Amino acid sequence: MGNSNKFKNIKIVMRLLEYFKPYRRHLIIIFVLTVGSTLLGLVPVYLMKPLTDDVFVATGISDNDRIWTLSILCFTLIVVHIVLTVTSSILEYLQECLSEKVGVNIRRSLYAHLQKLDLQFFYEERTGDLHSRITDDTESLKSFFVYDLVNLIISIVMFVGMGVILFYLDWRLTIILLLPMPLIVILMKVFGGKIIIVYRKLYNKIANMSSL
Repeated sequence: MGNSNKFKNIKIVMRLLEYFKPYRRHLIIIFVLTVGSTLLGLVPVYLMKPLTDDVFVATGISDNDRIWTLSILCFTLIVVHIVLTVTSSILEYLQECLSEKVGVNIRRSLYAHLQKLDLQFFYEERTGDLHSRITDDTESLKSFFVYDLVNLIISIVMFVGMGVILFYLDWRLTIILLLPMPLIVILMKVFGGKIIIVYRKLYNKIANMSSL
């Protein structure tokens, strides 16, 4: 039963991905910008080491060398911040364009499908449920594929990247920081199931309100 449901869910996801095929270039650009901006966002974390070792606590170097190093690091941070700002703006624009285009295509497909159904279907189904599926569910779907998946990629790249940098800087401190991870995973699993239940109740209430 479990494997059957998983296979069914995979088929649904693959069907939904068909709506993104015409926008493959958009997706590639979004993916590249996402990974690139995330990796670039790790630069300030890495620069904390030379900033501390070569500027604040460094011994045996002249004030001119200290100021020169500080100037280079500050200039690098400013450039990184500017690039990240520009990249984030472009990424947000592309995501919004892709989200609206995919949302329109999904709604058109749903509307075309509804036109083919018998009147008995509309008699048995609540208007609020149909309205919620066409509007709210479509919005959730496009947000998941365009925004949530991007945020997932960002989180994975950030987690792996920061882990590599922290291990490079101090592996003992990194192990200490990772100790709470099993507890966090358990809490996510426990509360994740409860959040799904709450969301379903919220969905039903929205549908009931739409039926009024």
